[in-house]
Amino acid sequence: MSIGFSKKTILFVNPIYTWLTTNGLTADFWSGEFNLNRILKPNKLKANLGWFPNSTNETNTIRLGLTMFL
Repeated sequence: MSIGFSKKTILFVNPIYTWLTTNGLTADFWSGEFNLNRILKPNKLKANLGWFPNSTNETNTIRLGLTMFL
């Protein structure tokens, strides 16, 4: 799902369910992705902040990025 706060700021929300099976054993994992994007200079520069919570393993990953378009 994407949520637009303005023409330059967009939040992407993605729930993620993973079902793994190995040697007859199965495991369920729930995680997600929240990715906030801000266009700094149209068609040239974008900044983003991502948060990836994993509720199964109780871990969190935070990412800060800058994308330059050539």
